[in-house]
Amino acid sequence: MNILQKKIHVSSSDIDKRNHTNNVKYVQWVNDVAEEHWDITATEEIKNKFFWVMTEHNIQYKKSAMLNDEIEIKTFISGNEILICERTVEIYNKTNSELLAISKTKWCLINKDSNRPCRVPQEIANLFK
Repeated sequence: MNILQKKIHVSSSDIDKRNHTNNVKYVQWVNDVAEEHWDITATEEIKNKFFWVMTEHNIQYKKSAMLNDEIEIKTFISGNEILICERTVEIYNKTNSELLAISKTKWCLINKDSNRPCRVPQEIANLFK
């Protein structure tokens, strides 16, 4: 399975009025890690033909991340349909390995020429196995 793991340091700009990481920041991390996984996995030729748009987003918040916490984010493709791909993102506290949040997002592949949804070619599906 093609898994991207990334470490993040929680900074003061991530913290909200309740003194923990703002929920919007988790959503941003989910989007950013998905884009990074695509950027480092797909070839330039593929990226010149296709892009993804998020069609559905579900996130479960389990525990709070606090200022200066070290976060580990893992992402992988957890399902593939004809037009839709499901991506899982797990966010952990790196120090104690506690799960902070888990996200399931659905992404639709778009053909750049037509700007319309298209089937996920086997070539792309194979990249994320």
